[in-house]
Amino acid sequence: MHFYKRHKVAAFSLIELMIAVAITAVLAAIAIPSYSTYVQASRRSEAINNLLNTQKAYELSYAQNNSYTISPPALPSDTSYYKYTVSATATTYTLKATAFATPAPASPQLNDKQNGVDCSALSIDNLNTRSPADCWNVL
Repeated sequence: MHFYKRHKVAAFSLIELMIAVAITAVLAAIAIPSYSTYVQASRRSEAINNLLNTQKAYELSYAQNNSYTISPPALPSDTSYYKYTVSATATTYTLKATAFATPAPASPQLNDKQNGVDCSALSIDNLNTRSPADCWNVL
């Protein structure tokens, strides 16, 4: 009579695999929204930097020409997240960075909020008034 030894095979059970998948899903559910918030804040920071650099150029132009409309500086190039515009007179200007709503797909910056304030449109003027004020303090 031959007796065969059975060797126990080391493997993961279905329950163990399901627990690992559930833990991974919970971690992803926590991490992805937090990551998205930081990505939006970094894009907003880039837009703020572009507005501030353009503001410096406008102030330099005013110092040289005593007017904001004589040889105005170029606006930053539109990005895939923000469109830049200016409204200027000889003595005032307002620079704006607005998240794209069209063409589809819309910019993810449309959902950008900080402290419950909508940060999809940023502006600064010749008096250094920054709007919305809460959005200019990134992270």
